Amino acid sequence: MKMVVEGDPAVHGQLSSSDVDDDATAVYSVNEGFDIPSGFSLNESGAYSFDPSDPAYEYLDLGETLVVGIPVLVTDDNGATDSTVISFKVIGTREIIVTEDDLQSLTGYEGSSGVSSVTSVVAETVAAAAAVAGVLTVMAVGASGQVETITAPSI
Repeated sequence: MKMVVEGDPAVHGQLSSSDVDDDATAVYSVNEGFDIPSGFSLNESGAYSFDPSDPAYEYLDLGETLVVGIPVLVTDDNGATDSTVISFKVIGTREIIVTEDDLQSLTGYEGSSGVSSVTSVVAETVAAAAAVAGVLTVMAVGASGQVETITAPSI
């Protein structure tokens, strides 16, 4: 099972198989009738990608996990088949929206210059996010409607 963090870039992989038939060609597909999860793609050669930044995973709270399993079928040119499951464990992050009223609790905020320190509640959230998911994004919305995003580095 591959661990991924909601919001991170796509992960890529390559499935492989072996066949007792000489020169047999393998074709990979998601099992028929299975709904392909958001952010997942698989081509016939077995190359796949999974994008945990797909909006379908934004609902995951900090540290909340979701296991996404995709049943895959490999078929050779003689009609023989085998199957496997590709699994991803998506770890949620928490994105905090900070409104203009909330900016009073932030120190070091000077318009678009960013936030140099934050209240203890947000600081604790940063530490928890770094420990669980490695990232936290704080979005500040000013009175003019301008959105400012500040991403805390991993600790």
